[in-house]
Amino acid sequence: MIPSELKRLSRHYSSLSDDYLKTWREKQATEQSNADIEGEDIPPPEIQLPDRMIADLLRSKGLNRSLFQLNQLCMSIWDFNVHDQGTYEDLVKMNFSEAYNRLHREIYPPDDPSDLGEGFEWGHPYCTWTMLVQGDYHAGYYSYAL
Repeated sequence: MIPSELKRLSRHYSSLSDDYLKTWREKQATEQSNADIEGEDIPPPEIQLPDRMIADLLRSKGLNRSLFQLNQLCMSIWDFNVHDQGTYEDLVKMNFSEAYNRLHREIYPPDDPSDLGEGFEWGHPYCTWTMLVQGDYHAGYYSYAL
């Protein structure tokens, strides 16, 4: 992404037509009157993205790719953990939710319900991965991260 192109292509929706601008001004007036602010003129919306926002967008452009790879790593390690239980009885005793969510918390940086005191049994996202228990898969999820 080139900053000058983002700046050139960006604009506030109210700049698309006089009707949009009128609607935006009415909405702003309503919000200001609800906040008991009187006598202030409603400034026009910024027509283009501010340079600060463009810089923030450029800094974060690889974030989703990185988070995706961390999630793949988490699922691969969890897959190994599930298939590395010593006996069938150990596997039956395993608390899958707790094991997955603890591992996920260690690897994946965004907050999750455990940060709010929910413990580690708050969800079961691994249940959607049918490939972990089908046929001869046997701890093969790591190959997706290669």
